[in-house]
Amino acid sequence: MAYQVRAHRPDPVLDIFVNDAATGVPRRMTVLSGVLAVGPEQQRGMRTYVRGQQPEGEQAGLYLADLGVLPMEGDIAVTAEASLSQVVVNARIDNVEMIYGIGDVTAQLVPSQDNTGRWPLLTFMCFGQQPLGVRYRVTLMRDR
Repeated sequence: MAYQVRAHRPDPVLDIFVNDAATGVPRRMTVLSGVLAVGPEQQRGMRTYVRGQQPEGEQAGLYLADLGVLPMEGDIAVTAEASLSQVVVNARIDNVEMIYGIGDVTAQLVPSQDNTGRWPLLTFMCFGQQPLGVRYRVTLMRDR
């Protein structure tokens, strides 16, 4: 059961000029953040679970186009973090245990189709087969 990004509300892009604490070299820090609504594809039927077992995580992700295409040359350090902002659980039976969440959050720069630049790609694993709200932040450090 694959997860899909259903809605994306990006925050304004933060672009800050800083000095590297270790070397004193001027750097440019760009922060991309926002909130995603992700959920499993709509399926008909009924889901059943065996007590003590939960489905494996499902990969989800999206390209962060708010910044535009980044140049192919130059070193750019990318870090990512994400957390749950909201969880919707609809359990109508007593003694139901649901495990849900996100993990394995990564961000990388992926070459564009015509190899003229790179796009930031945020990916993460979703667990629990429930709709999830995800708050994310991707930070890019590069030369000015």
